[in-house]
Amino acid sequence: MELKKAVAEKRCVIIALDQGMEHGPSDFNDWSMDPRNIVNALSQHADGFMLNRGIAEIAKPKCSLILKLTGKTALCERLMQAPIASVEDAKKLKASAVAATVYIGSPEEQNMMAFASRAISEAKRAGIISMGLMYPRGPLVKNKHDPAIVAYASRAGAELGFDCIKTHYTGSKDSFARVVQACPKPVLMAGGGKASDAAFLTTVKNVMEAGAAGVVVGRNVWQHKTPAKMLEAVNEIVKHDSALGIALRCLK
Repeated sequence: MELKKAVAEKRCVIIALDQGMEHGPSDFNDWSMDPRNIVNALSQHADGFMLNRGIAEIAKPKCSLILKLTGKTALCERLMQAPIASVEDAKKLKASAVAATVYIGSPEEQNMMAFASRAISEAKRAGIISMGLMYPRGPLVKNKHDPAIVAYASRAGAELGFDCIKTHYTGSKDSFARVVQACPKPVLMAGGGKASDAAFLTTVKNVMEAGAAGVVVGRNVWQHKTPAKMLEAVNEIVKHDSALGIALRCLK
């Protein structure tokens, strides 16, 4: 499905593969270390892949490309994602969307918001969707999954002008529904760290029932022993509103 339509219809499944910048090579095994293996295995059944520029240049997904414009490594303590690509790069790569991270609550918040604001304006002129990765992080953030703080971060992304927002799951369907209610732009759940099959798919089910526009998932899919089957399970829930039991049966 075309990315913009998938978001509008609240049936969007995006695969995140920016972890090589964020975490280094430790997230990958022998098969997944080459990003082309992941992209080739999953892009026909996803609405988009979120990639950094260097990976986008070598692993060309058959679905939409969401180019990540910001990044940081785990070796840097500074709570800031720096500009690492541009909307012009996105145009050259024929990307359907761009994504930029803002750490709401960081001492560097204003710098990230300033870059995001410029990128949003450039994306609008280019006819490209913008996605805000709105994550609460900073000295005043005691719990990055606190529903009130996640709602604040999501609302800030909408206020900036992002077309859609990716943010943390808050731990329950009801609390995530309040995040969705607080944000007048479509909200997508960030997949987060590796969880058991049942726990991960239960979370996907909860966020969709809470009114989310979809999910942006990575390690829980491509780190799975059968990545294509896990993606099929996610699609069952997001695109077909299937019960958890039906989704779990995809993994057998």
